Amino acid sequence: YEKFIRLPDEDNFTYALKLSEFVKAITVLENVKKHSALSLAKIPDSEKEKLFSLQKTIGYYSRLLSYDDNDELSDEAKDEYGKKLFNARMKYDELNRALAEKNPAYKETTKIDVDISVSEIRDSLLDEDQSAVEYFMSGKELYSFVVAPDTFAVVKQILPADFEPEIERLIKSVENDNYAEFIKSSQSVYGVVFAGADSLISTPRLLIINDGVLGYIPYDILLYKEPIENAGYKNLPYLIKKYSIGYAYSFNLLRSSADFDDAVSNFLGIAPFSKKN
Repeated sequence: YEKFIRLPDEDNFTYALKLSEFVKAITVLENVKKHSALSLAKIPDSEKEKLFSLQKTIGYYSRLLSYDDNDELSDEAKDEYGKKLFNARMKYDELNRALAEKNPAYKETTKIDVDISVSEIRDSLLDEDQSAVEYFMSGKELYSFVVAPDTFAVVKQILPADFEPEIERLIKSVENDNYAEFIKSSQSVYGVVFAGADSLISTPRLLIINDGVLGYIPYDILLYKEPIENAGYKNLPYLIKKYSIGYAYSFNLLRSSADFDDAVSNFLGIAPFSKKN
């Protein structure tokens, strides 16, 4: 992120995006692919434990190194964590190659490919009338990777201390039909997660790639501007009125999915309405 701010070119943008994509790929491997592949291959339990331990180490130090605040992480700590991440990555690659050589099916199932580019995202993963925002959370920091037809950028936001409770308040306001609370929470969540990216997007369609607790946010019903007083639910400025919104787990998983077209085209958006309004 620091490199992109100093020199906002495609290389620095792609380098930062690949970190987000790699952490997401590691998560998929930990929870789905790796366990499935290892259960089919005759791999000793001791080797499995080494692999899982290295995956967790890589994910941990990758997130630590994404911090941009010197108060949070000193230069000495960054250097130390960078070395530990490098060593863990080398050991992971070495062990993974050894297992893959013995098990061709395992190799095909568990490979990680994060060689993604802005041009590929635009040309192969998005339509001409579509932009994308990929989120990456690291502690109290939120990074939004924006890819639009005419621009790309990384937007950094410091998450407020009550961010997760605010998401909960938004969801409960819908469940309890609390109009005043909904207006407040919806605008608040929008201001944190999407306001910085919104001004960069001019397309009618939007692809959102979430991270962590952001997956609980109902983006469709976020309010992107101040509503008219006493407008009622039906007349509120919902984000879904501005964009046709689709979702994906990551760019690389999207690329590998044979059902990509159906996944982003078949979409149902639901916003709250009240009989009283």
